[in-house]
Amino acid sequence: MVRLSQADARALAVAVLVRHGMPAAHAEDVAAHLIDAMVTGHAFAGLPRVPAIVAELVQKGRVARSG
Repeated sequence: MVRLSQADARALAVAVLVRHGMPAAHAEDVAAHLIDAMVTGHAFAGLPRVPAIVAELVQKGRVARSG
C-alpha cells in the first residue's frame, strides 16, 4: 500500500486530471472532493476513481486524449 499525505494525494490527483486536459480550477475542486471522500472513510470514492474519471471524460470528448 502506498501512503501519501493529503497534500501529496491532492497534488497527484490534480496533476493527473490537468495532464488529461481538465482545467486546473476544476481539477482542484474534483481532487478536493476525492480527498474528502478518502479521509471520511469512503476510499472507493477517492483516489481510486481518478482513472475512471479520466476515462469517462476522454470517452465523452470533454478532455484531451493525451497531454
